[in-house]
Amino acid sequence: NHAILTHHTCPTLFAIEKEGKGREVRQCWEIGPKFFETMAHYFNPEIKVTALKLPPRESKDDICCQWDFKLGD
Repeated sequence: NHAILTHHTCPTLFAIEKEGKGREVRQCWEIGPKFFETMAHYFNPEIKVTALKLPPRESKDDICCQWDFKLGD
C-alpha cells in the first residue's frame, strides 16, 4: 500500500538542463505531478501521489526526482 519511486535518469530533465533556460521547474513541478497522478489513478483513484524531491538538482550526480505513492492512511 506504499511505494517510493526514484528516478535516477530522466532524458527530459537532462535535455532541459542542457538547454539552460530553467524550464525544469515548469516541467517537473506542474506537468510531472499531473502525469504521475493520472498514471496512479488509472490503477486506483484512491492512490495519493506526493513529490518528495523535484528539480532543480544541486548536482548532476543527484537523483532526478522522487515520488511517494500511498493507498489508504
